[in-house]
Amino acid sequence: MSGTAWTRQDIEPATEFTIVGSTVFFLGIQGNQLYAFGLDLKTGKNRFRIGASPSGATQGVAVAYGTLGDTVAFYGENEDLKGSAPMWLVNLKTGKQTKTNKTLWKSTPVACDHDHAFCGRTEDTTWRADLRTGELTSFTLPPGRTLGDGLSDPLQRDPEMLTYTKDDVQQWSLPLQTMAPGASTDRGWSTWSDDRTRMVGIDLYQGEQKAGAWQFDLGATRTLGIEQASGHVAWTGRGQLTDCGASHPGEQRALVRCAVRGTETITGDGSAAKQVYHGLDLTIQGFNPATGATTWQVPLGGDADNLADDKAIPTDARGRWIYSTGHGYVAVDPVTGAHDTTVGDQNWCEFRTRIVIRPEMTAQDLKRVGAQTAPCDRAGRRSPQAPRTINPTITPVHQGLVVTAGQTSVSALRVSPR
Repeated sequence: MSGTAWTRQDIEPATEFTIVGSTVFFLGIQGNQLYAFGLDLKTGKNRFRIGASPSGATQGVAVAYGTLGDTVAFYGENEDLKGSAPMWLVNLKTGKQTKTNKTLWKSTPVACDHDHAFCGRTEDTTWRADLRTGELTSFTLPPGRTLGDGLSDPLQRDPEMLTYTKDDVQQWSLPLQTMAPGASTDRGWSTWSDDRTRMVGIDLYQGEQKAGAWQFDLGATRTLGIEQASGHVAWTGRGQLTDCGASHPGEQRALVRCAVRGTETITGDGSAAKQVYHGLDLTIQGFNPATGATTWQVPLGGDADNLADDKAIPTDARGRWIYSTGHGYVAVDPVTGAHDTTVGDQNWCEFRTRIVIRPEMTAQDLKRVGAQTAPCDRAGRRSPQAPRTINPTITPVHQGLVVTAGQTSVSALRVSPR
């Protein structure tokens, strides 16, 4: 840590940060009003400030916005007493701002599962917001269950089908048995996509239910790399979990998977579910989505924390991801695979904070709940070089800076590699 680059004490942050290029985006409170801010990463000065609201979407839950590539989506100011608002679409890379017609939204905007667009829900309709024009169109998702990244299961059996939809148009629907004989989505799945190579993928878990518990052979998990346009299976893999760290934020996008062996036993349901692993062995890998080829790999051993998909992967001051090896830690560059055990001190502990709006609240009534977050070393010891901050408003390293938030301020801290 080498000092503070800038501080904005006139803004109370209400969400996490998103950084694209040199623009920092978040929702925050200024003068008892909720705004969407775009700040210059180097100076902290406003690039834009747009009045915002939750519309009817966040009563009793966290204020939030959607992200899709370089674009963010949020609801503008209420334009009537009922909470109607437009959806704003802002490309943080180009600066282009587009807004839709107003309506009373009932869900936070999110990237559409079936399409490269933002989706939001009103009382009885789901709407697609075109990224280029802001035009709203209603749509009906393919029947069945959404798997993710455009893939869906129509719930047809004999044969079981796998369907892919892009830009609101079904591209193909094929029997899963011809793509992966003996596989099914009924035992669990995870998905990924990569528009650069026009590929979409799915992991199909192999398991069975015994005595009230599900048992999975992780090494038998089947991965399909599928061409988006045709449904052709370009490559297959075994024992690879492509949701293992694949969505970690950072300046350089990286597709990462875990090569895994061992068994997982799950008992209970929902929040009461418990997972136990036996014979677990993990290797973190980079991979080429077009071919499935491994581009680099680092053995991690059997620490199950590396499989937890609800935990953020810590980063150090160099922007490397930090994994546990069971007997220490390794810092890995997710793009090149370069790694070492010299773990920097710029990590973050305690991840329990959100911003809440309840029906009777206005913007000035926003309350934080949960724990604070402090810079610490990987063993959990507090680092004395920086003040305590509020999670989740902490970013990975961008251009030598980490953006953090206090109770009523936003700051950028300079960091340097060890």
